[in-house]
Amino acid sequence: MVALNSIVTLVVLMSVSTVVKGYILSTLWGWFIIPTFTGAPGLGIVPAMGIGLVVSCLTFNVSDKKFLTGKKLMAEAWHIFVFSNTMVLLLLAMGYIVRLFM
Repeated sequence: MVALNSIVTLVVLMSVSTVVKGYILSTLWGWFIIPTFTGAPGLGIVPAMGIGLVVSCLTFNVSDKKFLTGKKLMAEAWHIFVFSNTMVLLLLAMGYIVRLFM
């Protein structure tokens, strides 16, 4: 039962992260790409999610950590979830500041 809960939680966390990253990529695209490259099309959240997944696929790096199970797996999953979403939110904040100078 713990394994099923872990899998469901991981899927939910990954889904939320994908949507958050898609939103942030589409926002940054609208702030920087469209004004810089006049005539560039807008980027919706769903296509941005797809682009984010492609980039993640191309830049995925397996660490030499042993595979975790049970509670350790969930703790690591939460750590990755919080860290990755904090990083993209910081990117959005930095993008907002840069946008003020445009």
